[in-house]
Amino acid sequence: MDWVSFTGTSPNMLRKVNILITHLGDGALLFPLMFILAAYLAVLKSYRAALGLVLAVGACGVVMVGLKVFFLSFQQPVFDIRSPSGHATMAAVVWGGMAVVLAPHFAHWRRFLPLAAAFSLSFAIAVTRVFLRAHTFAEVFLGLAVGWGFVGLYALAMRGQPKAPLRLWLVFLLLFVPFIFLYDSYYIPVEVFVAEIVDRLKLFF
Repeated sequence: MDWVSFTGTSPNMLRKVNILITHLGDGALLFPLMFILAAYLAVLKSYRAALGLVLAVGACGVVMVGLKVFFLSFQQPVFDIRSPSGHATMAAVVWGGMAVVLAPHFAHWRRFLPLAAAFSLSFAIAVTRVFLRAHTFAEVFLGLAVGWGFVGLYALAMRGQPKAPLRLWLVFLLLFVPFIFLYDSYYIPVEVFVAEIVDRLKLFF
């Protein structure tokens, strides 16, 4: 019995739900939200937090493009990996990075709530990539591992630093308004860019 039969959900409805969730991992949405939060941190003179967030996301993006180029250079998938999931990677590093910034503003065990929420969201986005047949399980797992690896590095860099003097209501307001306009608004053709890199490299090798 498959998931559709088990839940009694129509295939069309299930696909719509997966599409709604998967768009939360779009680079066109995540990059602007990340820069807005980084700019707010910079205004508050939390320069290390702002720069660290930008560097973590930027470096993670470069690594993911490099991995895509590497795996696409092979004629056949390697360990069932043809193109690692950029959605899973960016969802992990951006939502996870934001959680690292917000976590110190919660007391005691509640500080783990933002991280748990970010992990759950990135995992859900990764699962939708498999349901939509955009990626294999191996591709989304690699994407999550890379993304959360950079979140871990960012968290280590912020360890022992004073928490940014954020106003949580203002953070949510600053992120919510652009979210409404950017959600599923346009597409960044990363795969096309990567394919062009691979084609050009083949001219030399």
